[in-house]
Amino acid sequence: MTRPKLHLVVILCSFFVLFASAGAWGEGSENNFPEPGVRPQALGGAFVAVADDVNAIFYNPAGLAKIKQQQVQLTHTDLFGLGIDYNYIAYAQNRLGVAWAHYGVSDDFLLGGGDYSNDMYLIAYAYEIDPATQAGLSLKWMKGNYTAPGSIDPTRSVDFTNGILAESLSDEGYSIDVGLLHQVDEMTRVGLSVRDLFGKRETINSLRPSESDKFKPSIAVGFSRYTSSDFMFALELDGIGSETVVHVGAEKKLQDELVLRAGLDDDVFTAGFSYFQDQWEFTYAFKNSMSIGLDKTQRYGAIFRF
Repeated sequence: MTRPKLHLVVILCSFFVLFASAGAWGEGSENNFPEPGVRPQALGGAFVAVADDVNAIFYNPAGLAKIKQQQVQLTHTDLFGLGIDYNYIAYAQNRLGVAWAHYGVSDDFLLGGGDYSNDMYLIAYAYEIDPATQAGLSLKWMKGNYTAPGSIDPTRSVDFTNGILAESLSDEGYSIDVGLLHQVDEMTRVGLSVRDLFGKRETINSLRPSESDKFKPSIAVGFSRYTSSDFMFALELDGIGSETVVHVGAEKKLQDELVLRAGLDDDVFTAGFSYFQDQWEFTYAFKNSMSIGLDKTQRYGAIFRF
């Protein structure tokens, strides 16, 4: 059997194993931690088959195998325009990436005290099977805390707020993401990502017994193609096996310093751009909502390459 055919067999077998593994945990709960990054959002979330920069850590860790420069990314988001700060920092080099995401609100936001915060830590590694095929693995650990206004919190003074005693929650979880990338030809790539394999979350409630449940894996397959040196489009099917969502995105390089992007995240319009200056890339993305407006989000970020 020739090497290209052997590699194709390996890829197809991997697809089968990953789909089968995901199905084994199909009754779990979803991991709803907001997806990080700026460029992927501007592309409508279609990034599994793109994965050519530091954003690969979350969307498809296999893409880290093709990164040649070290990259540091910083992003900031006001989630849904509601005052929920979402910050993300990531570092990537060839084959390896680490990242930290945090979102939450302040005491003032919750009126009367309280706390709401969530953190996600990632470490990812990629391996080049051959020059056209890469595989990757990402380990995620997540921790959250919610103390309602008026709760008794051992880190605060023990008292009542307006005569109310409310429950507090904390949760901790972990999961594994895996990904594959294959270069079909010079201009075309296909990708696979399975998020939250073998994942588990435990929730501790101050007023009730602790609960534990498994994450439901999310499967995404994607396709990306450069039709010229300055135009790329991508298509992705996410949530395969449950409620499939279609992501579509495109980007156009107008000049060396400026790239424009647009996409559809299901039925929600997205757009954005990157401006390049020396070793810096400044990014912006906007996600609109077709319905009640809760998805309207602006993201700002910067990537430094060295």
